[in-house]
Amino acid sequence: MVLTSFLHYLQYEKRYSEHTLTAYRADLKQFRRYLQDAFDESELLSVKTYQVRSWVFRLMQDEIQPRTIRRKISALNSFYGFALRRGEIQANPADGVVLPRIQKKLPVWFNKRDLASFIRILPQPFDFASSRDRCISLMLLGCGLRRSELIALRAEDINLDSKQVKVKGKGSKERIIPLDSRLVVELEQYNGFRESIVTELPAEYFVTDKSKPLYPKYVYNLITRLLGTVTSSEYTGPHALRHSFATYLLDKGAELNAIKELLGHASLSATEVYTHTSIEKLQRAYRSAHPRA
Repeated sequence: MVLTSFLHYLQYEKRYSEHTLTAYRADLKQFRRYLQDAFDESELLSVKTYQVRSWVFRLMQDEIQPRTIRRKISALNSFYGFALRRGEIQANPADGVVLPRIQKKLPVWFNKRDLASFIRILPQPFDFASSRDRCISLMLLGCGLRRSELIALRAEDINLDSKQVKVKGKGSKERIIPLDSRLVVELEQYNGFRESIVTELPAEYFVTDKSKPLYPKYVYNLITRLLGTVTSSEYTGPHALRHSFATYLLDKGAELNAIKELLGHASLSATEVYTHTSIEKLQRAYRSAHPRA
């Protein structure tokens, strides 16, 4: 079946993450259900362009976010591009379909005062759980990690002697991030608790109280709860710490290419959003201080 072959291609040749595979699989199954309901058609390889346009229109009627719609059509484009290369179809029905525009939003980041308050309220490392939660928070802020990257860290990825952490990002692309000396001390303390409480050490570096791998909701709830006590921002998820990491690197004079490598971005365009953040900051300073602003 071409759908199964496509998903295997994404997993083993393109090396897409499990999260992306799950999303693509769900999008294609949702589209097939729509074809069945709207056109009494369930064969993906018989689809015409007007049917893809019809689905986009239905998603917009259902008030699905433009970014989500674009991802769904991206899944169709990838699938039909794969089928086209295999000679299963003569044309890609998703090619050229007009998609809703995404309103660009500047990344949410926190000022120095909020981040200083955030660090002050972190749990003191009295035991395994408090040390773990403290290190999770400091790693996200001090290394600019994605939540999935932090969860995927293995004990062998942390090299405290060389003060480095090896991170596997999107597409299994690896990068090396330096560790601050103060963070190294925190991680050394966590290692002591981890070795004393975890009887059979798993490969994953951060684990739950029951020695199981961390899960995304745990990290999200932890950071949201902590940030929620020091800021009134509507968004207090883990990614805001990554944005703050990048913004302050740029403000301190780090080159954009260096920030790109530290964040694990595939292209410089993804990193350039932080230049807009800095421009916004300059504009606010100008408006508040310039006598003729």
